[in-house]
Amino acid sequence: MPRHLATSLVDIKCHEGFRCISAVDVFGRYHNFGFKGQAVGQFTPVRFRGAYEEGCPARGEMTPAGDCRDFGKGPVSFCYSAHRYEAGPDSPCKDPSMCMCVKDSNNGTGTHPIPGPVGTKKEMANKSSEVQFGSELVTKNFLVQPEASCEECSSHNCDRAACNKCGNCEYGTKTIMGRTAKGCYDRDSGVARRARVTATDGRKYLFSGMDGLDSTQEEQKLVVIPHFPIWDPGDQRMAGEEGGAEGHAAQNLVFPYQSRREPLSREAWVDNYKQAAPRIQRVMDVQAENVKEWGPKANDIDCTQDIRGRISKIRLIRRECKKHQQLVFNIAPNTPFESNVPDGQGGFIPVKCQMGGQGMCQALNCYSDDADLIKGITQMNERAKTCRASMGILVEEEEQNGAIGEEAEISARTGGRLEVALPPPGVSFKEGKGQAKASAMPVEPGLALWAAAGAISAARQSFVAAAFPTAAIGPGGELPPSRGTTSAGYPGVARQRRRGARAPESLGDFLCPHSDGVGALQARCETL
Repeated sequence: MPRHLATSLVDIKCHEGFRCISAVDVFGRYHNFGFKGQAVGQFTPVRFRGAYEEGCPARGEMTPAGDCRDFGKGPVSFCYSAHRYEAGPDSPCKDPSMCMCVKDSNNGTGTHPIPGPVGTKKEMANKSSEVQFGSELVTKNFLVQPEASCEECSSHNCDRAACNKCGNCEYGTKTIMGRTAKGCYDRDSGVARRARVTATDGRKYLFSGMDGLDSTQEEQKLVVIPHFPIWDPGDQRMAGEEGGAEGHAAQNLVFPYQSRREPLSREAWVDNYKQAAPRIQRVMDVQAENVKEWGPKANDIDCTQDIRGRISKIRLIRRECKKHQQLVFNIAPNTPFESNVPDGQGGFIPVKCQMGGQGMCQALNCYSDDADLIKGITQMNERAKTCRASMGILVEEEEQNGAIGEEAEISARTGGRLEVALPPPGVSFKEGKGQAKASAMPVEPGLALWAAAGAISAARQSFVAAAFPTAAIGPGGELPPSRGTTSAGYPGVARQRRRGARAPESLGDFLCPHSDGVGALQARCETL
């Protein structure tokens, strides 16, 4: 017997800041993953009767990355989503009281019902949350999003009556791109909706003047069972989507900002945490070791690399690790997990977690007080500041004096690294044999030296121009082979001469008057 497909369904999407909740009395507990139907014959504990739980049934399927996605197959399958639900007489949410989009009110209740005398209840002040056996109930005021059934006219293609209730929709037959179809269409061809979506001053909460949408959210006192977010670095893209092919560089959703997972109930969260925690720890270990290795060598990092990105990445991963530390402490303290991860070749890689008993990890190690990691982040941050300042000076110098040569460009890529370390503030520079290279260039002395470096590049061009007269330069700015060089080395010579810049008598005459106060350069000028 063919399965009956529901027709009178409306896809309701929660607006920004809202999340979807559905009735426990109707759908039972544990609103995770695939939706199997209403809770027929299931017993709901007295404590949860009348409560809602995060997650609503919506059309779609669960992906390997843990999100409920609509693949456009229609209402053939449903899964629990935190951001949308199906409404209508033939949908899981047949009544508006079964599913709704809510967000926290600015003025919560701060009270919680507690058992009183037989058959009665009373409220305890200054208590909005209660945890029993790990399950949390939150009782407070929530803002409830009105059912926006007129936002998408096409959702009423099979229901003329519902379409005609919406002032912005009309039911009829239209020919679009040579295809004639009967359905529910926008009266203004969707102009108002596009204006809302593309508004430069922010999207309006609801369409103005449209039935079912021109209302404000209501405030209701509800009892809600919360869900919790989880990040699993082992998540992968689907095989059919871009980057989902086996072995593709973007196949794995490693970082927290890539996670697509739906929030989970406490019980499902704990089960998934045991699988994800070793992978979280491994990512944390790799990023921390990278920073601790390159921090002392920060001065050798190419200035064209994304140093700020590396700093942001380690901070983001450590912050997400701390969030999971706090979550597991609140809802399932001392939950053990494996102390290694597979290496992909049949072996295992140990992770540097906080160890418990029997060779199992007891908690995540987020390197919160690791002195070497903190020092490495500081060193890389100083390198990023120096690179930004030095590159800015080089760009400004190039704009003033024309294109610079390959030597100066190499100097720019290395961020103006000094051959010898700068002395601390207030200490005069003394150049000696065996002095180590600088491991990190302080910002303010670096700026002073880079000002001189900008002058060096201009001086080099002027100095070469003096050595090679204009008559010896070819039409394309090339130098004669007899001089022992090529135009690649000095592309700005011809332009410098055409600007009429006067070359100094020698490179030393140009540099030394500008080297006062810069110890390293002054010391070298004295030898010229």
